[in-house]
Amino acid sequence: MRARAAGSEKVWSSSSKRCTDTTASCASCLKAGRLVMADVPQVRQKLLAVVEQGNGNLILDLAEVGFMDSSGLSVLVSVFKAARLKSGDVVLLHLTPTVRSLIELTRLQQVFSIFDDEAAALTRLR
Repeated sequence: MRARAAGSEKVWSSSSKRCTDTTASCASCLKAGRLVMADVPQVRQKLLAVVEQGNGNLILDLAEVGFMDSSGLSVLVSVFKAARLKSGDVVLLHLTPTVRSLIELTRLQQVFSIFDDEAAALTRLR
């Protein structure tokens, strides 16, 4: 999943990549300035499709997500639930300080593994 802010307009497009390791076969990048209520239907639908088409393992790269509201958190939880139904997992990669604070405030770091290194995230999914 890739999103880029162009002024006040957001453009979401699908961009998932297969990892070379088949155990952690699907890595998805979610990149945007913000993940808020207006973006949730599209983002949820696309990420759930990535989970369904893959083996359930998903890496969400949030490096460029500078702001997320409770609706954005609901997307993460929905995707996590879908991954678990396929015996997979979702890990978060490259959290910005603002998003990391939100994750910690809501104690979701107890649900999601968080990494700053993609290789470590892939290792976690093996």
